[in-house]
Amino acid sequence: MRRNTRLTDFLAVIINIPLNGDVVCEKKVVLIGHPFSHIGTGEHIRCSFRAFQSVGIKVGIRDIYGLLEADPDLQNELQNNLVHEFSPDLNIFNINGDEVELSLLHLATDLPGDAYNVIYPMWELSKYPKEWARQLNRFDEIWAPSRFTHASIAPAVTKPVVHMPLPGQIHLKTFLGRRYFAIPESSFTFLFFFDLTSYIERKNPFAVLEAFERVCRLRPDDDLCLVIKFKGGEMKAEHQDIFRDYVARLKARLIVIDKLLTDNEVKNLVRCCDCFVSLH
Repeated sequence: MRRNTRLTDFLAVIINIPLNGDVVCEKKVVLIGHPFSHIGTGEHIRCSFRAFQSVGIKVGIRDIYGLLEADPDLQNELQNNLVHEFSPDLNIFNINGDEVELSLLHLATDLPGDAYNVIYPMWELSKYPKEWARQLNRFDEIWAPSRFTHASIAPAVTKPVVHMPLPGQIHLKTFLGRRYFAIPESSFTFLFFFDLTSYIERKNPFAVLEAFERVCRLRPDDDLCLVIKFKGGEMKAEHQDIFRDYVARLKARLIVIDKLLTDNEVKNLVRCCDCFVSLH
């Protein structure tokens, strides 16, 4: 396959759709990323995997940093698809631009020269960083999960950028109710996720707390609740003091979940709340 072949042409070759509607994959596709990680890019690669599986395309998954301790449900779902090599045909990297160099260094390899290599990054600002754009240009094609991301990345790179909406599917192993998470049954509940290994200025949990506190002051008789789910270690001392002040003032209206949840628990937590808040 020539390096300048667009992915849409490639997919027309690797996928055969018979008259009975069954889809057969004749070439090998490998997804590269963090399939067992409890982070956004982890869910990203899992969504991509499930999308391919749903139309009968068998894919391999290459875990960049290797399985250390996985959610048992995710391990059962994904482990039989794990591979340790790139595909000679099509590789899709479910990582962000700032991860490219370190990921390839860790894998002790470069992009396979004869394969078609796609990167599927996330980004939330209107201008894409130049140093990351240089990394994206190492690939044959770039997928943008939203039109906003497409508008950000396209002017910064020289390679084709395709708007490829991220498929979201919710499969619950079991249903968990509000009582499981100690959320009041009657409350209108806001939910906010925060990873302490990320940049606190980017996720801005204190802006969420401030906004919620303002709403509570404006509507003191309303039955409102804020659930903050965070992971990734401990806050810096100065941030801990601010957070403790909010906890003391909001009291029963604020529920803090600081333990690692399974994939099934996370999806049920989202299902149990009324409004998801994201500031990045």
